[in-house]
Order: sequence, then C-alpha cells, then structure tokens
Amino acid sequence: MATPYIEPDLLKDHSVLKQHIYLPDNPVVDADAANKSYVDGLISGVSAGSGPVAEIITDATHNLTWNSNVITNRATLVTLTLPETADAGTRIIVSGYGAGGWQIAQRAGQQMHFLSTDTTAGVGGYLASATRYDSVELICTVANTEWVVVRSVGNLTVT
Repeated sequence: MATPYIEPDLLKDHSVLKQHIYLPDNPVVDADAANKSYVDGLISGVSAGSGPVAEIITDATHNLTWNSNVITNRATLVTLTLPETADAGTRIIVSGYGAGGWQIAQRAGQQMHFLSTDTTAGVGGYLASATRYDSVELICTVANTEWVVVRSVGNLTVT
C-alpha cells in the first residue's frame, strides 16, 4: 500500500484534515495501523497555520529521519547523519543557529549533489555549513542513496 499523500494546506488546520481523512481510532488491520501512525506523526509535527515544526538539535551528533526539519544550536560542530532509508521525494531541511555549525554525514552507498559538485560517495563524504546561519534543503532523488540540494543559504562545503 502506498503512503498516503496529504495536501500541505490540509496540515495547517487539523479540523480540515480530519474532514478529509478517515482512520479508525483502534485499527485492527496492519495497513490501517501503519496509516494511522503515519498521519499521527504528521499531525504531531504541525502547529495550526505554521507548517512543520523544527526540531532543535543541541547534541554533537544526530540521526536525521525522513522529512526532518532541524535547527542546529551548539557552540561546537553538530554532525547530522542522513537516514539509512528514505523514499524518493523525502525532504530534509537543516538550518544553522549555533556558532559550531553543522555537517551532514553520509552512510555507505550514499551521495549528495550540490550544483555541479558531488560529495565523495559513501562514508567520508559530507556537506557542511561554512558559517553559523547557513541552511540547506535536500530532496532524496534515488531511494536511500542519492540526495540533491534544492535550496541553500550561505556557502556550503562539499567533501
């Protein structure tokens, strides 16, 4: 069963969202339980009228998940690692705030592309902020392995 798609505008108002989606409160079928879990996750990450809520990262390392939206806030470097699994179309947004900046590390078999520059394939390749407030949005273009920068603010380091 495909993952349900929900129009972003519907996520802004939970009452509208509930009018467009029917999910049983106590699902007995595995597919219904998975869909309910997915939608509950979407709703919990949304505040009315503001879109997805960003997670503030203050630890030195953090594993990103599909459709992550994070703000790094640490005096020293924050290393973020791409998710091990991600469907094509998955997005990740990283915004810097702390003076230490951020670095997005890859797992084995993964690679990121920024304009005409590619990271080194696999472990060891990464994108990093050059200054405190640099930001990037990535989209997964090949499930689990390939990511493309679709938006950036600042000068990113590509290794």
